[in-house]
Amino acid sequence: MCMTETNSVVKCKSVFKPGVARHLIKMGNPVYDIKPKKENPDASIFIFVETEKFVNDFTTILLSLIHI
Repeated sequence: MCMTETNSVVKCKSVFKPGVARHLIKMGNPVYDIKPKKENPDASIFIFVETEKFVNDFTTILLSLIHI
């Protein structure tokens, strides 16, 4: 869960693969936050608000990765 500027709670999704995060950003999904991975502080976790558009775009990306 994430807090918005108006202190309302929204559902968020963590993306651990930078390539997937890049695709989501290119598709117009804004990054809510970027955090370091606990196991490897040089790597990042990308946090997105889980909107209907995000879910559709994320599904599209995952399906395209499966069919490669």
